[in-house]
Amino acid sequence: MRSPEHEDWFDVAEPIVRAIIRKKLRVTLREEDDRRENQDALDLVQGVYLDLAKAMDVGDREIKDIGPYAAVVTYHACAQYLRSRYPEHTRLKNKLRYFLSHEPGFAVWETREGESCCGYAGWQRTPVAGAELVQALIADPVQIWAKLSPYEPRKATVARALDAMKASDWRNLLAAIFDQLERPLELDQLLSIASVLFGVKDEVGVQIDEPGGWPDFDQRLHAKKLMQGLWQVLQDFEHRWLMAFLLNLPGATKEARGEIEAFETSGAANRRDVGRLLGLIQREYEDLGHETLEWPADPGSPEDRMAAAWPFLPREDTLIARALQCEKQQVINLRAVAVQKAAKRMKVLFAVEKR
Repeated sequence: MRSPEHEDWFDVAEPIVRAIIRKKLRVTLREEDDRRENQDALDLVQGVYLDLAKAMDVGDREIKDIGPYAAVVTYHACAQYLRSRYPEHTRLKNKLRYFLSHEPGFAVWETREGESCCGYAGWQRTPVAGAELVQALIADPVQIWAKLSPYEPRKATVARALDAMKASDWRNLLAAIFDQLERPLELDQLLSIASVLFGVKDEVGVQIDEPGGWPDFDQRLHAKKLMQGLWQVLQDFEHRWLMAFLLNLPGATKEARGEIEAFETSGAANRRDVGRLLGLIQREYEDLGHETLEWPADPGSPEDRMAAAWPFLPREDTLIARALQCEKQQVINLRAVAVQKAAKRMKVLFAVEKR
């Protein structure tokens, strides 16, 4: 699936495609996962690869940046799948998008990679709310009920039928959500909150937060040999890959994310070594600490900056995006690329050692 014009397009597109499909469809993309949703997603991955291969072979089209193009194609493929598989989910999303697009004071906009975000019209350059804030609201939407009906919050559960919602109802509901979070949301995050409030049952299942790519060694994060090998392959990584990877280190589970201490406990590198490799500049360090209580003042050197930031890791992708001056989805894509490249290089490294 390679064209002469873009000989390495697949290496660029593969981690981006898989990361987006895992996130949007909330699947593992593991071959052994035989759930229908996961098997459908695996088929969707191949369909996107085919669409991209065809696009690469069209002589009259010039695609200058493969990454964003692959992201947009993948987002569209996911949207088509969700429309056919989850009709109530899609109907609610369409109503949210329509209101936000037509009501003064609200807006829907797209990131460079094609991710839809929403909020108040003046928020288009504001980082989106962190996933933990959204999950807390989904788990206990009492804050929204209280804002909608401050005197009887438990009765304001937005139980009315979706089709009975008036413009004033939508305005009050969305204002309550945005005022609670004080930041814009990805449209899919807003959809998850609204699905709880409206009792929509056919939404996609359990959230899988990050793109895959680790081989079977992801459950042996603290293995000395593994961490020493990982440290070795990270030495020639680009700064933006290191930022996305090291500041929110992938793990075998959501709870195991960010276990950067594994470098020290394995003896592979200490925090000053990591700081020297990462090379945080003053602006990046300050952006990473944005609105973080007790974030230390800039200590002045890359090594000291990492040592100071160490107790606060992992950092949210919104903050990493702020430091890199990019969108959150780009951070996720950069991490996916870093994971894929690290996995491939470590396989080569360990294969050489076995000879």
